[in-house]
Amino acid sequence: MKGTLSLRERLVVLMMAAVLPMFALSLWVALRESRSATEQAQSQLRFAASLLAANQDRAVDAAEQLLGAIAAIPELRAADRGRCQAYFQGLRDSYPMYSNIGLIAPDGSVVCHAQGTSGDGNLADRSYFRDALSQRRFVIGEPIVGRLTGRRAIPFALPVMDGEKLAGVVFASLDLQHATQALGRAELPAGARVLVADRRGHVLMEFPPSTGGQVPSQGLPPDQLAVAQAQRSGVGEDVDLGGEERVFAFAPGRQVGQEGFIVRVGIAKSMVTVNATRHLSDSLLVLAGALLLAVGVTWWIGGRVIVKPAKQILGTVRRLERGSLDARVPVGGASPRGEFARIGAAFNLMADSLQLRRAHLETELRRSRDAYGALDLVLNSMQEALLAVTGTGQFLMFNEAAARLFPLHGPETKPQHWPELFGFYHPDGVTPYEADELPMVRSARGESGRAPLLVVRNPQVPQGRLLQCTWQPIRGEGGTSGGLVVFTDVTDLERLQAERAAQLEQLQETQRKLIETQRIGRVGNWELDLASGRLWWSDEVYALFGITPGDFTPTLQELEQRVHPEDRPLLKPARDSALRDGKVATLDYRAVKPDGSIAWMHEIAEARRNELGEPVWFGGVVQDVTQRKQAELDNAALLAEIRKLNANLEARIAERTAALAQQERLFRTQAEQAPEVVWTADAQGRITFFNRAWYELVGGSPQDWLGHTGMAAIHPDDRAEVAANWLRSSAALTTYSGVRRVKARDGSYHTMSYKAAPVQDEEGQVVFWVGIDADITEFKAIEGALRASNQELEAFSYSVSHDLRAPLGAVGGFARALELKLENHPDERAHHYLDRIQAGVGKMEQLIEALLSLAKVVRAPVSYGRVDLSALARETFEGLQMQHPQRQAAVYVEEGLVVQGDVRLLRLVIENLLGNAWKFTAQREQTRIEVGSQGGGVFFVRDNGVGFDMAYAGKLFTAFQRLHADTEFPGTGIGLATVRRIVARHQGRVWAESRRGEGTTFFFALSDSAPPAWLTGDDVRP
Repeated sequence: MKGTLSLRERLVVLMMAAVLPMFALSLWVALRESRSATEQAQSQLRFAASLLAANQDRAVDAAEQLLGAIAAIPELRAADRGRCQAYFQGLRDSYPMYSNIGLIAPDGSVVCHAQGTSGDGNLADRSYFRDALSQRRFVIGEPIVGRLTGRRAIPFALPVMDGEKLAGVVFASLDLQHATQALGRAELPAGARVLVADRRGHVLMEFPPSTGGQVPSQGLPPDQLAVAQAQRSGVGEDVDLGGEERVFAFAPGRQVGQEGFIVRVGIAKSMVTVNATRHLSDSLLVLAGALLLAVGVTWWIGGRVIVKPAKQILGTVRRLERGSLDARVPVGGASPRGEFARIGAAFNLMADSLQLRRAHLETELRRSRDAYGALDLVLNSMQEALLAVTGTGQFLMFNEAAARLFPLHGPETKPQHWPELFGFYHPDGVTPYEADELPMVRSARGESGRAPLLVVRNPQVPQGRLLQCTWQPIRGEGGTSGGLVVFTDVTDLERLQAERAAQLEQLQETQRKLIETQRIGRVGNWELDLASGRLWWSDEVYALFGITPGDFTPTLQELEQRVHPEDRPLLKPARDSALRDGKVATLDYRAVKPDGSIAWMHEIAEARRNELGEPVWFGGVVQDVTQRKQAELDNAALLAEIRKLNANLEARIAERTAALAQQERLFRTQAEQAPEVVWTADAQGRITFFNRAWYELVGGSPQDWLGHTGMAAIHPDDRAEVAANWLRSSAALTTYSGVRRVKARDGSYHTMSYKAAPVQDEEGQVVFWVGIDADITEFKAIEGALRASNQELEAFSYSVSHDLRAPLGAVGGFARALELKLENHPDERAHHYLDRIQAGVGKMEQLIEALLSLAKVVRAPVSYGRVDLSALARETFEGLQMQHPQRQAAVYVEEGLVVQGDVRLLRLVIENLLGNAWKFTAQREQTRIEVGSQGGGVFFVRDNGVGFDMAYAGKLFTAFQRLHADTEFPGTGIGLATVRRIVARHQGRVWAESRRGEGTTFFFALSDSAPPAWLTGDDVRP
């Protein structure tokens, strides 16, 4: 029959099946008379009481969530009073059900509240404040009349914790007048009266209100109060103060400590029996005519209202399946409140969304292509060779510089063949690299590093190139996904530096030999300034003449005074001849030493001329030839040797001077062509050189910037920090580095990462500073965008988890109410379905709590300090043993497990890992858990539990991924995801090793240094 009836016929059968049992129900109602009506009224009142109790529970939950959100805002405690007052006033406007919201200091003084300037006062005598301080949890207070508002209210309070320290108490006062008005919006039986009392029986609210608006002083009877205090609902009959018989039902709400709400709903019994009598007289007659009329109307309306719209929707679905995204369900003539109209409108909205989504994706695709083109242009413009590889050895990306060095356009090869294919050698150029030593392989393994020098020689570069190399891993949410390697060709630079070092060493050796030769041969050299007449002597000349430098004025006249009077006429003709004729002047004369002794001097002098033939330099050497006069032959040979040495020395000096000039031009050209700003400064910080990149960025000319400190181009907010940084670096002679904003020629500010190092002489004195500024504006923008995106995702997760609670609470309340209504129902399947609904609600609440906890872990600021993991582990084990005293457990905790980190977050890591070990060893007769360290900053938690298959290890640290059935080992799948988040915020990593049936070991490693500000949530600089 199911396959042969049409939709219209099924509607008729369904209608008849719904109407015909009403005849039997009417007969049964007639037999039950007034008693049945009374029981039905009691059931309705119990249902209404349960719903109202659930509403009060939602009010308590909403207050707890609101106070929890306020307590989690660290900025609120540090904010000034004005901002705090404004914040609470905005909250009160958003939540008018609260007469006041505020923050109380630990001493009871009101820090700020939503009542503006109406007064502060001290609330230390309030019971709810004292309970929140002593119990350290969410509490409900006794009904009060607010000192700041003058209104009757129920206070809610929650302590604010700063780590293990109590920072204050946040409170919210539920306005009982507003809450009473909310009772009137509830769906209640006609003539029903609602009382809401506390757990002492005192009436808090009444609707409809009594005459005069006063809350009745009489509370709940003791028998009803005792049942409600035992968290049970009930029904009954009694006589009110006016002597009228009433039917009532009551239900308790959520208990927080010793406080909570009890809801009682009552109705006059006379109204119940009148309705029953009236319904009994009319039911049979109405049902008989209704059955016939309903069959005809259902047949006619079913085809028009249900069948036709259903066919239209199915036709549109088929068109959409064929790819026609402009297909829509016609809803123009349908009632906007009809189900099919709403379904059609929702379907059309979905189709519009799909069409817009496709257009958006096409736009994003074009944008991505443009960005990829720009990235490709940047990469291929780099001088450095760049390679990106996957963890399996495939090349994700390489630029043109890399293609010129390595054969990358051929077929793919495995990493073990890379050394011979690409030709990687150690700096000696002979020893090849092993495959696992290659930078590409090491970066893909998750390592970072730098190779100062390596040699690459292959068919593309047969002569070989000398490279510097840096590498680092590419990390994703699942861990290391590949590696990035950058090669810098330093072949020419190394060669030039080696040549320069060799030349300098050769020059120094030559100079040393010359000085040694002068000392041994008693030969000195001198120069004469032709313009001023000043004379320069080397140290050996002073020694030859027996004169100390302070006793001699270096002039020709003073020299003539040191020459024997008989030989003085020889000096001027010889000098004039050399200057006039360009010949080498050679003469011997006697020098009179200060002690009166005579020494023979042999002097050789020569003049150098410019292009015009004019003398520009005059100098020579002088030698003590006293012994030569005694042995002329020996002196002649020595003189020839000196002349030869002098000629070689002059040639080498000239050659070295030219080489140094060439080297200076080379390095200046390299600095000018550098893409980043290169600068030098003297020891006092005055700029002596800027390369081309600086003037392209800020404009101006060398006259505008050289000789200054460059502070004029730095953002005013950064100048104090930059100046202080310079003072620290110049005083300690350490690297001068940081980040500063520089004003460009177009008026915008570029974020620059600067770094400079001092160049010192042999005595350790700073000669000058060399620095580089790298433009990281785009990187900062990308970093800010990523941080904002992460914050939005975290806020979205928290908001979704938070907003799911309200409808979930309603589902739980309705399920409990329905369970009370059907408690005597014989259908076991109905009770089974209700149990499954409530179990699902409980499971969903656990998941929401886990999501909120995970979101708090992500948002919580990190306070870095010393943490004793051994103490945390012992505290956690003591708590687990107290919860399960029947468990036989052998626990081993290594002493001295100390790390640097946030104690609150690391406590969560230990609790989750040890709780995980405790849970999965529950089936063992003897539980064995060990906490220790394996060295190198790696800690572990090992158990002898059920273990798992390592093939599924990738799912361990992902939210909601579980390797065991919930019936076997219950849980939410959030704990290990929380561990991974916390360890990542400590710049560490976590992993596991396990074998099925043999237990599991979780390892984690934390960084010794504090994380950067953007990772701890403390970075507030734009």
